[in-house]
Amino acid sequence: MTNAWLSAHNFERSYRLVSAINTISIHEKLKGSGVNDESRLVEVKQAKSCLLDFLRSLNDIVHDAEQNPERLVEGVDPRTGDLARRFLSVQKQQPQTSALAAVSLAELSDLVEAEEVADTERLLKYLRDLRNLLEDHAHSDIVKVLGEV
Repeated sequence: MTNAWLSAHNFERSYRLVSAINTISIHEKLKGSGVNDESRLVEVKQAKSCLLDFLRSLNDIVHDAEQNPERLVEGVDPRTGDLARRFLSVQKQQPQTSALAAVSLAELSDLVEAEEVADTERLLKYLRDLRNLLEDHAHSDIVKVLGEV
């Protein structure tokens, strides 16, 4: 696997995740405004499934990175390991500038999975900051593929 291929793969994954986050966020905002969004329920379900798979996987990687911060995470491509370390850095940052610092990936998964979100604003903040984290992470991948613009 070449570095360019790996960067392209990670960028594509980040794009799918950002798209899933956007779909979920729009659905929650429409629902909160009383707008009927029933026609997109299948798309929302697929977006939640995509995001939940990622969050569960990242949770395992973050846990491993927490236990062994000095070594590469086994069985994980280096860019995904970098993302896990970046997530840990956000959680430890003082003062806390990201809503992600106040939630574990397991808690975020539970919020995404809930049929009725009790605290939609909190979920939307977490999703916004996760999207920002993914977009920042993906930027360096696309620069590796396309070069500096």
